[in-house]
Amino acid sequence: MAGGDVRRVTPVAGGLANLNLRVERASEAAPVLLRLYRRDPAQAAKEARLHTLVGGRAPVPRFLDGPRQDLPTGETYAVLQWMPGERLEQALQHLDPPARAALGRSAGAVLAGVHAIAFDRAG
Repeated sequence: MAGGDVRRVTPVAGGLANLNLRVERASEAAPVLLRLYRRDPAQAAKEARLHTLVGGRAPVPRFLDGPRQDLPTGETYAVLQWMPGERLEQALQHLDPPARAALGRSAGAVLAGVHAIAFDRAG
């Protein structure tokens, strides 16, 4: 992602541990998500591995670059595929009861698939 290629950068709400930025580039139609790992940079590699494990069970963005630690600031970052969507509580506000029930079943199926993944240890 060349610096001269960046057209617009917009902060993304919701991140508590990291800084997430929606980056629009002149050379690409689709934006990307730039994630700066602020609280614990070691979590970047763990997140990338989890995306690989969960990928077939839940919609997760692809890592396009990183995680890496080669910014001039020394920060760890990753560039991920942008996945548009609404937060669940926002989506539920404008749906009728049958659509809410369908969304709930869909979310439950995804969560069941994620929870079926076994790990050697917690954390």
